[in-house]
Amino acid sequence: MSHDEFVDFAKQHLLAIYDVVFRATNHDEQATKIVLATFERAYIGYENIDPSKPKLMRAWLFRIAADLASHVVKNSASMSFDALDDIIRSDPTRVTRVQGLPDSERNNLLWNLEQGCLTSVLSCLNTAERLAFILATTAGLSDKEAARVLDISVPAYRVRLSRARKKVVGYLAPRCSHINPANPCHCPSRLGVALDKGFVSPLSAPIRPKNFDSQATRGDVGRLYETLPAVPPPKDIIALVKEKLSVGRWDRLRQAALKERHQSQQS
Repeated sequence: MSHDEFVDFAKQHLLAIYDVVFRATNHDEQATKIVLATFERAYIGYENIDPSKPKLMRAWLFRIAADLASHVVKNSASMSFDALDDIIRSDPTRVTRVQGLPDSERNNLLWNLEQGCLTSVLSCLNTAERLAFILATTAGLSDKEAARVLDISVPAYRVRLSRARKKVVGYLAPRCSHINPANPCHCPSRLGVALDKGFVSPLSAPIRPKNFDSQATRGDVGRLYETLPAVPPPKDIIALVKEKLSVGRWDRLRQAALKERHQSQQS
C-alpha cells in the first residue's frame, strides 16, 4: 500500500473513528493523539487492510481505537454525576449573561453546551460501560460487532451495555429537557452558568449542525445519542498522518514489526 493510498484510507474512516474516541475521552487533544496512534497501528499492519470491505475495516479500526482509548480513560480523571450537576445545575439561572450575544454566537454556544453535556454524561460511566454505550450509539454497531471490537462475549457486552443505559437514562430522564420538555434542565437557561464556569467557551464553540433535532428523539435516550451529529476532527489530523508517513517513522516501525514477527515464527 502506497502512502497516498493509506492517506485515502485514513480520510475515509477519520470522522467515525474520531467521533467515537472523542465521546470516550471528552478531550480533543487526547482524541487526536489516539486517532493518530490508531492510524499508526493500522499502517504497521496494513496487510490487513482491504479497501473493498469498508465496514470490516471500520470495525478493525474501532478495535484498535477502543483498546488505546481504554488505557487513556482508565488513567484520566473521570466526571461524576454529582460533579456534573454541580457545574450545570447548582447555580441560579443567569439569563442576562448571554442576552447581548448575537443569535449565531448564542446558537453555537448552545450547541457546545448540548453536545458537551451529553458527552460529559458518558464520562460519568466507567471505562467498560462507556465504550459499550458509545459503540452501540455513536458507532451504531450491533451487539455482535461491538463485542468483537471489545474482544468479549456477546452476553458480557450486553451486561455492560445494559448497565450503561440504566445509568445514562437514570441521570437524564428526570433532568434533561431533550428527553422531556417538562424536565427542569433547559440548555438556554443554563448557558450563562456554563459560560461563567468555563464549561463552554466562546473561543471553542463549534458551529451548530443543521441536521440535529432533539425533538425527534424525545423520551429515547439511546436514540438521542445515536442521532447526535459527529464531532468534526481537527483539520490538521490528515496533515499529521502525511507528515508521519513522509519522514519514514511508520515505515521503520512496520519493518521492525515484520522482522520481529518473522523471528518469532522461526523460533
